Amino acid sequence: MKPYGLNIDLRYKIEHRIVLLSIMLSAFFYPISNGLWSKFIEKYPFISEYISRLDFIGILVSPLTMAIFYAVIKCFFENFLWRKSLLIRILGVPDLNGKWTGTLHSTFNGGKDVPMTLTIKQDWEKMSCYCEFPNTGSVSEALVINLDISNPSRPKLMFKYQNQSYNSTETFLQPHTGYNDLTIEGDRIKGIYFTNRTPQTNGTIDLTLNNS
Repeated sequence: MKPYGLNIDLRYKIEHRIVLLSIMLSAFFYPISNGLWSKFIEKYPFISEYISRLDFIGILVSPLTMAIFYAVIKCFFENFLWRKSLLIRILGVPDLNGKWTGTLHSTFNGGKDVPMTLTIKQDWEKMSCYCEFPNTGSVSEALVINLDISNPSRPKLMFKYQNQSYNSTETFLQPHTGYNDLTIEGDRIKGIYFTNRTPQTNGTIDLTLNNS
């Protein structure tokens, strides 16, 4: 997966709240963590030589406790919490994980419909978009991905891709790059695409989330 862009500074705000929560939890649990740390030193007395150089044991324990809380909260949020329905409504970042199947209508050769599957893997900061076209034996993989959530009811997924064909004998299937501009409407994705082929090809995409 690759980092994907958001059109607003939402991640910056979430990061600040995670840090603040980590500090608050660290302060609340300081007496417990301090006691556990003291017992650890008693069990391994050689560590006290390093600890004795500190003016106050909290200088070590508090940042360490905060770092642990930060790592746990951040991991939980990025991999699980953000995709819960309540937070999706609050934050406006859609969960696009899954297989989206449908049709790409291309201007190539006077216009043709091509079956297409878009597989999306996503967490809070990273995403991959992998397209398969079984009838042409080609695949596309996103190089740069952006998510526009300025309109939460109709977010947009935009990505530049590299297409590679397993059927390299066909001239029109030679490797090329292109761009998808897609609008998300619930369990449906619709939009347009264009390529850098010569002559250029473009068309429309209409996909539905496969829940099976």
